[in-house]
Amino acid sequence: MDNVNINPKERLNIVDQEQKEFFLDYLNQAGFFNLEELHPLYKQSSPEQIDDIRLKVVMMAGIGKNLSLEGDFIEAKRSLDAAQEIAEKNLDTIKEDCLAFIYYEHGLFYSIVGDYLNAKRYVILAKTHAVSKNLELLIDFQIEFFNAHKSSHVDVQGLLPFLNEFQTRNMHYMEVMVLVRLGIIYEGRKDWKNADYYFREGLKIAKEKNIYYLMDMIHNSIGFTHANKGEYNQALNVLNSALEDVKSYYYRTLMMENIGYVYYQKLDYKAASVHYLEAYNYAKAHNVISQLPEECLFLGDCYKQMGNVQQALLYYKLGYDHAFHQIVEGFGLNGYRKKAMTTYQTYLERMIYRKFDGQSLENPFEFSLGKEWREIRNLFQYHLIMHHKEKSFSRDLFLTRLEMKSSTYYTLQSKLKKQGFQIPGIKEVNVSIPDDVVIETLNLYIRNNLEQLNWVESNMLFEKDIFSYLYRQYGFQKNRLGAALNLSQPIIRAKTDAAVYAYEPGLNR
Repeated sequence: MDNVNINPKERLNIVDQEQKEFFLDYLNQAGFFNLEELHPLYKQSSPEQIDDIRLKVVMMAGIGKNLSLEGDFIEAKRSLDAAQEIAEKNLDTIKEDCLAFIYYEHGLFYSIVGDYLNAKRYVILAKTHAVSKNLELLIDFQIEFFNAHKSSHVDVQGLLPFLNEFQTRNMHYMEVMVLVRLGIIYEGRKDWKNADYYFREGLKIAKEKNIYYLMDMIHNSIGFTHANKGEYNQALNVLNSALEDVKSYYYRTLMMENIGYVYYQKLDYKAASVHYLEAYNYAKAHNVISQLPEECLFLGDCYKQMGNVQQALLYYKLGYDHAFHQIVEGFGLNGYRKKAMTTYQTYLERMIYRKFDGQSLENPFEFSLGKEWREIRNLFQYHLIMHHKEKSFSRDLFLTRLEMKSSTYYTLQSKLKKQGFQIPGIKEVNVSIPDDVVIETLNLYIRNNLEQLNWVESNMLFEKDIFSYLYRQYGFQKNRLGAALNLSQPIIRAKTDAAVYAYEPGLNR
């Protein structure tokens, strides 16, 4: 079913005359060969107005497929999830190939987003319902690909029989997909010779059959392979040439990224940042949300290499936000989503620690682990008071250093004494914490960071720094952090937000 001359609208109008097997095969191929007609068709489709519930859910799955091909993963997932929900509520009507097709497309979607566990689960589920030979063949190929993707070289040979099978059935786009995926597997193993062979063979057939989407896919893969081989001029030639005719929003974004990647590999971070920013803006404009965390991650890396700390933090945080939004929508914490989140968190923590004047202090707040917030704050306030007591030679100088009223000190003295701290009277100065009580890392933090700050400022900065540290230590889980510190969730949210945003002056909030 690769007759690319048939207008998709005409094809859908005669669906009642088509055999079910070929209609499903047609929808499965739809996104690969005529995006210019397919985009408006899917955008104008209104599945809710379709009376035939089987056609309705299949169209919803088709819309999800089209959206995923263009990188709009959130809307794709919503469409696929909605199709599955309707299908599973009407299993007396939606069954066999119709149900299998929905599961199959769900599996393909999860493979695109890098969640291979769910991908394989859905594809195997699809196999239990499929009855048509074409659909069974597609499912078997996907299962074999998942196995080959993570296994030895010998297992790659399991994909080769599908080439003949797809050729026999005139399923040319699937024939090309086998060749492309073989090329990708070999490229990942740095077997450049085989990667080049399979990409070239796939490109030849895609051109013969005018399968534009796969042509874009292969050009991008060839350019990326050249970049990984260090053949930068060849990579730029392939990618820049392909950009002139690329039909897919998704692959135009990827090609822009890979041009940036070439310059990144060449250590030309300024040029790389220009191309990554172009890709990022294009992806946002065309809702190719799948690429946003990765683009922000590379932009952050570029600015970090150029020594622009605040711009690096800005893009690391944007990458974190994009990844977090996708996770809220139900995507797994894997791939570039995971990398974008952990990179931002690590970078932010290093910015905090960099204030310790180069002294060896990996865990300045390690004393706080396992303690409730009240105890942590009391320890800090005791050490802060005693630090300024030691530095002062009079009562007035002590109060001036902290910009503190006498009444405030008396309140603090009473509170800390109740907690067992030997707090001196207001007139006692030039005194220090006993050696068996002092927490040296906390004292070092106060000396290096709070020396010139008053009481209120010191407490505010300490809270931001300590919550940044504790948030990371407790796995960035606010519920877990709240339980550990014995604080309510509204307070935890306020404290962690303040801790994070305190180090982002470049963000407009």
